[in-house]
Amino acid sequence: MARKNLSKKPNRKGLAGALARHLLASKVTKPKTNPSNRPKLGDSPSSKDDPLKKPLRDIPLHQKFQPFKQDDKVLLVGEGDFTFAKSLVAQSYVKPENLIATSLDSEADTLSKYSGSNVQDTLKFLRDSNVLVLHDIDAQDLVGSFKLNSRKENMSRLRGWTTMVNYIVFNFPHLGTGIKDIERNTIAHQKLLAKFFLSCEDFYKVVKRSLPPQDSIPVHYTQLVEHNDDFEYDEGDEHKPSPKKANEAKDSKIIVSLFEGEPYQSWQVRDLARDSIDYKVQRSGAFYWDIYPEYHHRTTIGGKKETTRPPTNRKARMYVFEKHQRIEKARNTK
Repeated sequence: MARKNLSKKPNRKGLAGALARHLLASKVTKPKTNPSNRPKLGDSPSSKDDPLKKPLRDIPLHQKFQPFKQDDKVLLVGEGDFTFAKSLVAQSYVKPENLIATSLDSEADTLSKYSGSNVQDTLKFLRDSNVLVLHDIDAQDLVGSFKLNSRKENMSRLRGWTTMVNYIVFNFPHLGTGIKDIERNTIAHQKLLAKFFLSCEDFYKVVKRSLPPQDSIPVHYTQLVEHNDDFEYDEGDEHKPSPKKANEAKDSKIIVSLFEGEPYQSWQVRDLARDSIDYKVQRSGAFYWDIYPEYHHRTTIGGKKETTRPPTNRKARMYVFEKHQRIEKARNTK
């Protein structure tokens, strides 16, 4: 019997194809591990390159990773009590008129679930600041949730929004299903992330077709701070991109924030982004809680309490994904 060609990628599209490609890549490239050596839940990397090896107080504020510029157009999905959105505005990281803050919950459910965190005042602050606040937005189906219609210029839930979104941000995605089995829990969250990435790709395609051409988008680079080993460009991208490539890559980025250690490491977010929509990590950096003082990380279920461990004591990281430019170039030369 002939051996199967493991290097051939499945041709299926959508979520099934993305997960099939991810599973195949994992089997081909990742060595088998002894079950006794697998990391336990809550374990964090112990390498010398640990990005948070320095205490927070030892790192100057201006060197802490913060990926946004004021002129960036940012869509937040999966907001709980909307305190991350509030922090972006209160700290002047993003202009409020450039921010769309959304949650999966309805407004009534949000007010009920987060009643102990002054969520009503937070929503009022955001709306008074001219932030577009929307509820019932599913990160796994952005086009459907926003009621976008690629055949019409009118985007019903984005009326008045006339510029392209630069970033779609999903902080600490979690299903909150309480699955105890580690393998089932990992698969469930990989499906969540794969559907999110596919949803972002669809959203960007529809919005780009619906908005007027953006011929004169200003180019700016997010500068690396010297002697700061806390954030990094992905391997092979150390050089500063040309202005043309910077313009092309400015839009359509995706940010995912995750805790370090298990089970989050097993979700393999980098590989999922690559295998689902050909995105790569452009840069990443430690998530510093103290530069978002208004932000309160809450549990997915209930919402009235913070997580069992104080988030400020947990290492986390922000991953900035962009379309793989080399793949795009190869396709365009055909």
